[in-house]
Amino acid sequence: MNDSISNDFQLLNTLVKTIPFAQALRQNKGKIIYVDFWASWCAPCIKAMPFSNKLKDDFKEDNIVFFYLALNDKKEKWESISKKMGLDHYEHNYFITNSNTNKMIEELRIESLPRYIIYGKKNELRYQHALGPENKELKNLLISLLKND
Repeated sequence: MNDSISNDFQLLNTLVKTIPFAQALRQNKGKIIYVDFWASWCAPCIKAMPFSNKLKDDFKEDNIVFFYLALNDKKEKWESISKKMGLDHYEHNYFITNSNTNKMIEELRIESLPRYIIYGKKNELRYQHALGPENKELKNLLISLLKND
């Protein structure tokens, strides 16, 4: 693991592929990106996951991608909980390998979990404090972004 200071999250997915966050965003340009910062030790994160999975299923035919970013977690625990939550083979379920040395956490003001953010189709940050997946208004917001972004 690289402990140097970074302005980008270094992500590892369950398929053992590593990718910088900025590159993952670029690969999904033209789509709305809903980012879920979570951790295996975070009870509210785990409680929200079924709502997130349902939302992901509801929008599977649309230009919305759900990113799950495990922050300040242990890799083995993340793998175990990912499997229990049905995310173990999901392409955009990532373990942040440089949580302790990353400036983006500070820039995004991520101080507690779960935390949700939304990027627009041009990869611009649209909502720094987005609604959680259990909030019924989130679905309407995502539909609006699909139509108007």
